[in-house]
Amino acid sequence: LSAESSTRAEAEAENAELKRQLTRLQSEADRVEASCKGLESQLAKLGDEASARARAEAEIVQLGQQIAKWQEKAERAEAGCKGLELHLARLSSEAGRVEKLEAQCAQREKDSAHELAKARERAAELEGQVAKQKETSSLEATATMRLAGLATELAQKERDADA
Repeated sequence: LSAESSTRAEAEAENAELKRQLTRLQSEADRVEASCKGLESQLAKLGDEASARARAEAEIVQLGQQIAKWQEKAERAEAGCKGLELHLARLSSEAGRVEKLEAQCAQREKDSAHELAKARERAAELEGQVAKQKETSSLEATATMRLAGLATELAQKERDADA
């Protein structure tokens, strides 16, 4: 009877210890799960940022096309100005008309240069945004690695608990 109560006391003590270990492991699992949820949230945010980066890159392409069109217009305006200069030489007796045409050429060049400068400035801003987006991609990779590490850590603790 004494041996049976001793064995029973040992079993109860072992059971209490196992319950304490289970509680500790459940707390650890809850902490890891909360950390995983935070990382999942960060990954979702990084996905949104990647979409924004793709839109910015598409806008850069569109602005590049606009710049090419404006450069073509500027070249046509420049060619037009050269043609006007030849025409003005033939029409030197019409000084008033010559001044008006020169002013038009100057305004076209100014407008084209201004539009081109604005487009280049916007493209530079978008390139800066793309650089920031690429930086967030490295954060996404870090978050993914951390999530994998936490999953491995949780699996190891579960194996240790089962042992």
